[in-house]
Amino acid sequence: MTVGNLQYGTGNNSGNDSTMLVSTATPHSLRVENTSFGNPALVGRGNNQGHGVAGYSNGCSFPEGCFNGAGVYGENTGTGYGVRGWSPGVGVGGYAGGASAGVDGGNWSGGDGVDGFSTQRNGVQGVSRSPVASGVYGENMSGDGFGVAGRSNAGRGANGAAVLGDNTAGGFAGVFNGTVRINGTLSKAGGGFRIDHPMEPSSRYLNHSFVESPDMLNVYNGNVTTDLDGNAVVELPR
Repeated sequence: MTVGNLQYGTGNNSGNDSTMLVSTATPHSLRVENTSFGNPALVGRGNNQGHGVAGYSNGCSFPEGCFNGAGVYGENTGTGYGVRGWSPGVGVGGYAGGASAGVDGGNWSGGDGVDGFSTQRNGVQGVSRSPVASGVYGENMSGDGFGVAGRSNAGRGANGAAVLGDNTAGGFAGVFNGTVRINGTLSKAGGGFRIDHPMEPSSRYLNHSFVESPDMLNVYNGNVTTDLDGNAVVELPR
């Protein structure tokens, strides 16, 4: 192994020998600083499908309050990105084993935990192959907020919607376990709602329309033939 000094302003080739720096210094072992405007302090490039920069750590298991134990840590004291990735493929990829998240975002200062933006496709996309999980899951633990909120700027008569549920396999487009409240007009194609036919519940249905009334009732109408006195008897099903 050849040992030499790094030369400023020129390329340094260590050949097939790796270079190791071992230190017990605090707060860091190596510091690289560039005071020129807009230029990076350190550039790592990996050829032949290698990583440009690789970081490893045996820090704590939970990310909250454990920034110093991260494999790669980025900090920006201004208003820019702490960590930024760009690629014609995936800009930033995160992968995890076990039940941990592949990518975790948190904000304790009033901003969003994770923000997604796109001019051509989805701002945020989630896909799951689990039969008991969701492609996108939202939960609010404050007791007063929304688990998932959707908003659209499409006007009346436009095709846009704040929330879209679509099932391409013939199942339910939406399932609500609990009370549903609608602040506005409810419109539905094809009538009101469907129930099982009381005489043949396994093979037939009754399609109901909506009746606005202060009373809880069903209205069924039809034709009947009266007798000479104008009376008729209607036999109701059981």
